[in-house]
Amino acid sequence: MNYNELKRVAESKNFTIKRLAEEIGLTSNGLKRSIEGETMSIKTLRDLCDILQISIAEFFGEGATGGTEWMAAETIPYNMGRQPSGEVQQLYARIAELKEDKAFLQAQVAALTGTASKKTKSA
Repeated sequence: MNYNELKRVAESKNFTIKRLAEEIGLTSNGLKRSIEGETMSIKTLRDLCDILQISIAEFFGEGATGGTEWMAAETIPYNMGRQPSGEVQQLYARIAELKEDKAFLQAQVAALTGTASKKTKSA
């Protein structure tokens, strides 16, 4: 979410940027700089999302009903340049496991439905 999008969301929730910034312990300019420079801590991001009643997924551009692609490790700022907490590291590990499970299950489905053999024949 860029600064202008954040401003729109805040206004739709009856927050001014100044009030929103104060709620999370920043100045208006500090909030703008942290959004534009992607330097916001995970804690501040969580607080911001809680106040606006949006999910972190929505903050990163996916709707509440969007897919899980937003969870790919490469699309989430890795704790905004700082060492991730143990909890965040565990979540990244779980994401990697789920990706492996997905690939395995897709291969199983392909084998059962004959999709894999069709691809092999046409290759």
